[in-house]
Amino acid sequence: KELRVPEKVPYRLTQNLQNVLGIAGFEEILLNLLESFIYDPLIDWIGHDTGVLAAFYGGQSSLFDQVTMKKRQVEKDSLFRMFHLRTIEMRQNWITLG
Repeated sequence: KELRVPEKVPYRLTQNLQNVLGIAGFEEILLNLLESFIYDPLIDWIGHDTGVLAAFYGGQSSLFDQVTMKKRQVEKDSLFRMFHLRTIEMRQNWITLG
């Protein structure tokens, strides 16, 4: 059976799932989980610059020794990559509207 509005989430938030999440409810738990990614991005979990580079590049020791980028440059690079991916995702909508 096809739905009038397609589901964007691969599961349904039924009464059973809401009961599992407890007293706080599903909204509070989901928002708390997402909020942690806003205030504690993965590249900021390590305090010094070389640790940030190792975390950003997957902990590869050869890159860890060679790269001397500063933390600010790594953040700028990752932000640019995310922006680039987002524009690629939105390109199809721009083409169909224009």
